[in-house]
Amino acid sequence: MKVKSAELKANLSKYLKTVRETNEPIEILIREESVAYLTPIKQKSDRESSEEMQNLLCLKQALAKDGLILTPNTQSIGSKKNKPEPTIAEDGNTSIDSVAELRAEKEW
Repeated sequence: MKVKSAELKANLSKYLKTVRETNEPIEILIREESVAYLTPIKQKSDRESSEEMQNLLCLKQALAKDGLILTPNTQSIGSKKNKPEPTIAEDGNTSIDSVAELRAEKEW
């Protein structure tokens, strides 16, 4: 099946359903010249899907361990568990309002 890009744009969902149902590619044309194919995805075997899921689970666990993503077992982002310990500035200033103090000193 061949379809012009404007027709595809106007009726994309219809053509996506056609590709899914027929499992046949659609050739996309611009000014009667073939430029691309809309093709169905290759169905993965159960083994490939299982391996992919295992890899995703390992990645998710590693990210959660490093605190880069939240899981139901971790606390919210605002919790003390996820906040780094504050460090004292090199000048020894421990005031939490140091930025406000610096701004107050300036004459704008």
